[in-house]
Amino acid sequence: MGVRFALGLAEGAVSPAFVTLTSIWYKKSEHPLRIGLWISCNGLAQILGALMMYGIGHNHMAISNWKAMFMVCGAITIFLGILFFFMMPAGPESAWFLNSQERLIATQRLQAETEGGDQTNFSIPQLKETVMDIRAYLSFLFGVLITLPSPVIAFASLIIYSLGYSNFETMLYTSPAGAVQIIFVWVGIFLCYLWPDRRCAIIIGLTIVPLTGIILLFVLPLSSGWGMIAASWLASVISNIFSILLSLYASNTRGNTKKAIINALFFVGYAVGAICGPLLWNAENAPRYRSGLILALISWIVFIPTVAVYWSLCAHENKVRSMVEIDFCQHVTGAPRKDLTDKEDLNFRYTL
Repeated sequence: MGVRFALGLAEGAVSPAFVTLTSIWYKKSEHPLRIGLWISCNGLAQILGALMMYGIGHNHMAISNWKAMFMVCGAITIFLGILFFFMMPAGPESAWFLNSQERLIATQRLQAETEGGDQTNFSIPQLKETVMDIRAYLSFLFGVLITLPSPVIAFASLIIYSLGYSNFETMLYTSPAGAVQIIFVWVGIFLCYLWPDRRCAIIIGLTIVPLTGIILLFVLPLSSGWGMIAASWLASVISNIFSILLSLYASNTRGNTKKAIINALFFVGYAVGAICGPLLWNAENAPRYRSGLILALISWIVFIPTVAVYWSLCAHENKVRSMVEIDFCQHVTGAPRKDLTDKEDLNFRYTL
C-alpha cells in the first residue's frame, strides 16, 4: 500500500501538467486535438498492456508475472521521464528544435491567447480569484462524477472470466475495449472540429454512449455473453468525455496559477471518484454488480445538468462582456502583463 501510494503521488502530476503544457503551446481551437492525442494513449495502453501481460504470463520467470510487468513498464517510464526532463522546453520561445524565426512565429501566433509562459511563481491574487469562481468547484465535481462510473472498465474482464474463459483468454478479449475508447475519443475530436464552440453540447451528447451501456448491463440477461461484454465496453467509454472536458478547462482558464489550481481540483475530484467508485464493485454484489451500476447511472444523470450549468455560466459571462465596448488598456494599469486570468482579461471569451 505504501508503494502504491508513492506511485499515485508521482503519477498525480502527469495529467494536470499535460493540460497546462497543452495550453502553453497551442491555441484554444487546437486543444481538443492535442489533448485527445495523449488521452488516446489510455486506450492504447489498455490494448498493449493486455497483450504484454499475455506474453509475460506465458514465460516462466523467477518473479511473479505482475512484478515483471511493473518492472518493464517502470523502466520505460523512467527512461522517457528522463528524456522529457532534459528535452522538453518551457514554451515555444525556448524550443531548441525551432530556429529563431520559427520560435518568433510560434510565439506570435499565441499572443492573442497568451498564458504568460511557464511561470514558476505562485500568484496569491489568482488563488483568491479561483476561490471565488464557481467554475473551479464545478471542475472538482466533474472530476468526481466522471470517475465514479470508471470501475465498469474492469467489469468486462469479470464478465468474460465468468463465461468460462481462462485468465489468458480474458486478457486478450478485454483488449478491444481500448480500441473502442480510442475510436470514441476521435469521434469527440471530429465533433469538436465540426462545432468548435459547442464543446459542452458535445460532452452532453457523448454521455449517451456510456448511459446506453449501463442500461444494457441492467436489462440484458447474464447468459447473453458477448452482449454483456459489448455493453460493458460501451459503458466504459469515458476517455472521450474526459479529453473534451480537459480541453474545455484548458481553453477557458487563463492565468498560470489559476489554471494549475483548477487542474488540481479536477484531478483531486478524479482521485476521490477513483477511491469511492470501486467500493460498490466487490464480490458481494457479483455477478450483476447492481449497486455499482446504480452508482454509475446516477453519476451520469447528475453529470449532464452539471455540464449544463457550466455552459450557462460561460454563455452568460460572454453575453455580459459583449454588451459592453471594452478598451483592454483601460483595465490594465502600468506595463502590460502577460499572466492575466480569464477574469482580468475582459476581451477574453469563454469556449462553450
